[in-house]
Amino acid sequence: MRISRRCEYALRALLELGLREPEQKLLTVGQIARAQHIPEGVLANLLVKLKRAGLVTSIQGAKGGFRLAKRPGDITLGEVLRLIDGPVAVAPIKCLAGERPKSCVDSECSFYDVWSDVRDAIVRIVDVTTLENVMDRAGTRRQGKPVQIMYYI
Repeated sequence: MRISRRCEYALRALLELGLREPEQKLLTVGQIARAQHIPEGVLANLLVKLKRAGLVTSIQGAKGGFRLAKRPGDITLGEVLRLIDGPVAVAPIKCLAGERPKSCVDSECSFYDVWSDVRDAIVRIVDVTTLENVMDRAGTRRQGKPVQIMYYI
């Protein structure tokens, strides 16, 4: 499973907005882009898509910006992955993706069920992991207040 750069940017933008969620602070495209090292043009397009999907909301004007439309605990990684990249296509082997490789010698592959379980486990994980879970894992929440964290990619 490969996550596109656009999806990674969308997730990082949501994370940045999630950090400000307790205080309901509006962030501009420029502020999010600088904080998360995302190209502004790409981010602006992604925020429009996230807004149409009801994940973020915006206020126009000099004091405007973006904020989450849902609580971080109500936004799953799977929801964002599907929105930006389409169906979560996890196929550790080609036959799970509907392709039967010429090298497949056994019509009932002994490993098919194992790789199918791997695919299903990945889908389950992204469907139950929320933005809030990611924030908690990264240590970005302490007593309800966001803290500055360093990102390394």
